[in-house]
Amino acid sequence: MKTLLVIKREFWTRVRKKSFIIMTLLTPLIFIAMSVFIGYFATSGPSKKTIVVYDESSYFKNQLEGNSQLIFIFENAKEGELKQAVNDKQYDGFLMIPAFNENEAVQFNLYSKDPLGMETENSIQDQLNNVLISQRMQNAGIQTDELQKLQKHTIRLKTISTEGQDKDSLASYAIGYGSGMLLYFFMLFYGMSVMRSVMEEKTNRIAEIIISSVKPYQLMLGKIFGVALVGLAQFLIWILLLGGLVLIGYSSFSFSPDMGS
Repeated sequence: MKTLLVIKREFWTRVRKKSFIIMTLLTPLIFIAMSVFIGYFATSGPSKKTIVVYDESSYFKNQLEGNSQLIFIFENAKEGELKQAVNDKQYDGFLMIPAFNENEAVQFNLYSKDPLGMETENSIQDQLNNVLISQRMQNAGIQTDELQKLQKHTIRLKTISTEGQDKDSLASYAIGYGSGMLLYFFMLFYGMSVMRSVMEEKTNRIAEIIISSVKPYQLMLGKIFGVALVGLAQFLIWILLLGGLVLIGYSSFSFSPDMGS
């Protein structure tokens, strides 16, 4: 009975706080804003990059092809001058290709003042490797067209459960990873709430009065369950808010004037 009183007190004390109301309303908006922010940068393609190339080996001369995101310009200026041009933002990057042995593993340096992005770096690396592999194939007497024909039709693996349902490993991984992150977030956030509650009562010397009538075990158990109920209530409110937004959006699209005309 005393544990129930602690649970009731903990629940109503936290629910009536302004911070609870503010966080309950702001958290969904923060998640929506983060989703829109991440989606925007995921869908918007990177800006076109201009890469100046100094090919000391003359191996890649006129072999690197630009695309919608990359422009390659070959220059014979000194290395220091090209680096300075990148610092002056005349170019986005400077690719230095020294003389090398095509039959050995090599590493080229790509200089830039600002980060070029993983997609741009991977695109440059892929083009360099494609040129090198094509040349190695020609030296080995293998025609590139024949190899492309052989690689045209490849094996695709489809995972199916024993019940006959398709299984998407990526979706399963995303769901598991997302659930784990949510579980970690809730444990961290509401665990800190229990700790703050204990510290507040100890600071205000309320704990001494409570412990005189309630056992420490009952007090801690009541706090844990009380905070858990607060989290459950907050989660249910988020579900109701999300459901309301979905219904409003569905009604707006279903009964729009354009659709009725």
